[in-house]
Amino acid sequence: MKLYLDTSALVKLFVVEEYSDLVSDAVRKAVELCTSRLAWAESVTAFARLKRERRINESDFFRLVESLDRRWPDIRIVEVTATLLMSLPILVLSHPLRTGDAIHLASAKAYTAITGDVRCAVFDDVLAKAMRECGLEVLGAG
Repeated sequence: MKLYLDTSALVKLFVVEEYSDLVSDAVRKAVELCTSRLAWAESVTAFARLKRERRINESDFFRLVESLDRRWPDIRIVEVTATLLMSLPILVLSHPLRTGDAIHLASAKAYTAITGDVRCAVFDDVLAKAMRECGLEVLGAG
């Protein structure tokens, strides 16, 4: 199985929270992992939010970023290109997505078009619904 990880799923590989075990198990079973280039920045931002909320300290923040950086080369990246962005108008007219989620949907669709059978790990209900409506298989929310 090839597995596309949106940021909500990717973060669960590094931060223990609800569904972290489900994501870790799916990652172990996957023959290839993929995400959008955007996911790195969103993950670092999520780690920083944990620090601001005092759920982690500064050294934990840097440890999480290092862990993400070590894992990043093993993940196939969908680049946020002009062509990918040009697919957003249709997606956001059909689905009530925020910018990042629209980019993840476009990225997952592009990855699926190239590689075929893909499962998408997503823990945002709106994005999961949009992915399902686009014919993508979803592991996670909703």
